[in-house]
Amino acid sequence: MRIGLGLALTMVGWTQYWQRVKTIMGTSLIGHWPLWDTVGSISAVDISGHAHNGVPANVTFGAAGMRDGRTAASFNGTSSSINVFSTALRDLFNGQEGTVIIGGKVSDAAVWADAAERHFFMFYGDTNNRVRIRRPAAANTINFYYRAGGSNAEITMNPINTLDWMCLGFTWSKTANEMKAWYNGVQQGSTIAVPTWNAAALATATIGSWDAANFWKGGLPHCILGNRALTSAEMAICTRYAPGNSGAVAIQFDDAYASVYSTVFPLMQARGLKGTAYVPQSAVGTAGKMTEANLLEMYAAGWDIANHLVDEVDLTTLTETQQEAQFTGCRDYLDGLGLTRASRHVAYTAGENNADTLTAMAATGMLTGRTVVSQIYDPPTVANLYQIPSPNPDALTTALSGLKIAKASGGVYGYHQHNIGAGADLSVANFTTWLDFIVANNIPALTVSEVYARLTA
Repeated sequence: MRIGLGLALTMVGWTQYWQRVKTIMGTSLIGHWPLWDTVGSISAVDISGHAHNGVPANVTFGAAGMRDGRTAASFNGTSSSINVFSTALRDLFNGQEGTVIIGGKVSDAAVWADAAERHFFMFYGDTNNRVRIRRPAAANTINFYYRAGGSNAEITMNPINTLDWMCLGFTWSKTANEMKAWYNGVQQGSTIAVPTWNAAALATATIGSWDAANFWKGGLPHCILGNRALTSAEMAICTRYAPGNSGAVAIQFDDAYASVYSTVFPLMQARGLKGTAYVPQSAVGTAGKMTEANLLEMYAAGWDIANHLVDEVDLTTLTETQQEAQFTGCRDYLDGLGLTRASRHVAYTAGENNADTLTAMAATGMLTGRTVVSQIYDPPTVANLYQIPSPNPDALTTALSGLKIAKASGGVYGYHQHNIGAGADLSVANFTTWLDFIVANNIPALTVSEVYARLTA
């Protein structure tokens, strides 16, 4: 069943975060301390390729990380710091052109208002030349600070009091005469001019404090330093944690149309792509719909065959008990055919659901519920596994746009259609063009069970 819906893609999950940074920054990456070192480590390893390993003091490694499947370092607020200075780092540092990025999370809400100046890091040339991000004495504030030649360039965020992970960074470029600050992928404040760096060389480099004081209190992962200013597009990606996942697409087809087997399946097979077919039990084997043999062949080839209810019915017109019967009836039917992998992943008819739907889903042990909300999602930030978004684009341009956004951001484009060809939203030629873009850009195509694995990792 099709629901008319204007497509306005928004972001709400390329590679692991550290790999994404390395790919984008290339040879300009001169230091990357992910701070995922094991408990008891006596070194904070630099993974930039330069081996500028740091020396920790009173830092607890192995603390909870920022949802990328890795740990972070915990700083106690009174004595924790990591010295990452070396002469080799000094020689690569560029006071006139650079980028710095770091993640962070306060240990508790009181940190935002405790009046103690707390540094994420400090790269220090001398009194008149320094680079830092700090939570200054002013409450609920973050200060991005570049001082050169005795003059300051500063951008301040206020108010901020999040208890979640943050990703912060800024760039400075004397060539472009600009400084830009970023928070969770979004530029903060205005672009401002920069003074001229005139320190002889970098003198100290510290994560989590400055000058044996101003200690950070909370978690820190991924301190990153470069000797060129990243572009705005690059900063939008590198200051946004995509939790351990590449940009991807989930190719999904509803309602068991025969064209999915006769047209879509061979086109995708030829390109090494898998998808998900959400099938209503009552439609299988009827005129114009797929047969059980079709479903079994697709399943054996790696497709997921998922739950689209017993009947194509608006769930909001049913009682909770009736909704449960729709979910379990289709599940039992698929399981009986041996199509067990995705029988507890549900697509609601036309995306319609209500509070009873969510109760019924939980009561019957369903794993995910797919809507028709036009949104690209970022695992694992989907708030409710029973409300997973899925755009239904009606033109090639919008279908391609979704892929581009997912690739650039690390999100998942949960694309769904019903059939392809005459009378459908996309012609066979346009669908083929769309598939070829996926292949050419190395965008992973996930089945719903693979999406679920990401969402629950």
